[in-house]
Amino acid sequence: MTDSGRAQGGGGTRVRRRGRRGGPPPRVLLWGLRGGVTLLLGVAVLLWAWVGLQQLRRLPYFEIANVAVRGNAQVGTAQIVASLGLRPGTSILEPDLNELRRRVLANPWIRDARLSRRLPLTLEVVVWERRPEVLLAAERPYLAGGDGVILAEAAGGVLPALPRLVLSGGRYAPGDRPLGETVPRALALWRALGASPATRGERLQEIRPERDGTFTLRTERGTLLRVRGEGAERQIVRLEAALRHAGTSLRAYEAVDLRFGDRIVLRAGAQKGG
Repeated sequence: MTDSGRAQGGGGTRVRRRGRRGGPPPRVLLWGLRGGVTLLLGVAVLLWAWVGLQQLRRLPYFEIANVAVRGNAQVGTAQIVASLGLRPGTSILEPDLNELRRRVLANPWIRDARLSRRLPLTLEVVVWERRPEVLLAAERPYLAGGDGVILAEAAGGVLPALPRLVLSGGRYAPGDRPLGETVPRALALWRALGASPATRGERLQEIRPERDGTFTLRTERGTLLRVRGEGAERQIVRLEAALRHAGTSLRAYEAVDLRFGDRIVLRAGAQKGG
């Protein structure tokens, strides 16, 4: 009976030990409780700070008092301010400056813009504008910037003295860019030829992009020049040398072909009077 009691007592002891190993120690429970409370307090503080910031941003003290616009000549200040779409009472801390910049850039006359907060109450808008650099002659004439973005339809009557780039047709709206990178390439070629001694005494009338990537230029006296966009500078230098060697000017030729990398082709025509 004693042995049996001992066995029972021993068994009872083993059961109690297994129970202690199966559950977490009190110290672990205490740490978990403290961590949970700390986490809840942290979330509460963050939520309180966020709510407080939202309330702070709406205080009348932070209402935008002035929008300073700089760099504009083509676009009116009032037009730029209106494009921001700011509601009355908007806080200086509230607007998303990237979104406001996107609104300003929706105007095709504005090439780039930078917005910043000038605390306490001023929103500053600095713009860089496009200016008309080329006349796109399509179904209607359009003023375009140097990057080819259409700014406006050219008013009737006397057109501005700009390089004239002829398109095959079509109608466009301000902000369209129908030719992509063709306009910058055409303008670079126009300016290079215009500055060359080869065109001295001549005036370029128009430039037309061709489907094969080349350009055809026409002078006021009727001479046609076919030029590649790439490597045109070298060919213009060759044209200058050829004219010097022949002792003639560009007006003596009906057509000049500069599309070939190793030679130029001159086609003589009737001498054009001055």
